[in-house]
Amino acid sequence: MYLDLLLNLALLVAITVLSGFVAKRWRYGTRRGAAVQGLLFGAAAVLGMMRPFVLAPGLIFDGRSVVLSLAALFFGPVTAVVSATITVVYRAWLGGPGATMGVMTALISGGLGLYFRARWRRGV
Repeated sequence: MYLDLLLNLALLVAITVLSGFVAKRWRYGTRRGAAVQGLLFGAAAVLGMMRPFVLAPGLIFDGRSVVLSLAALFFGPVTAVVSATITVVYRAWLGGPGATMGVMTALISGGLGLYFRARWRRGV
């Protein structure tokens, strides 16, 4: 049980390191850099969904909301759209009774990240 949680946390650390490499390769604020960051964070969210932390049958945590909201907060709308699209498509493809909630979680997480980014940039 704790191994899955540890793997999710390790994935977040790995994304942080890879994101730094991407930022060095493509300047911060360019569309290409933002799109590559989106691919990175989208892939991380999908990997997290493939190996969720199961607290109880039917009650899981996969870190997707954390990954998507941080991607939107720190890298902006292009990154948010790319990463959320990847995540939404994968979650819809998985199907099941939680598909609608999973898709909404991805969209709301990206949206909240963008909302707080706008507030942060305005200094509010």
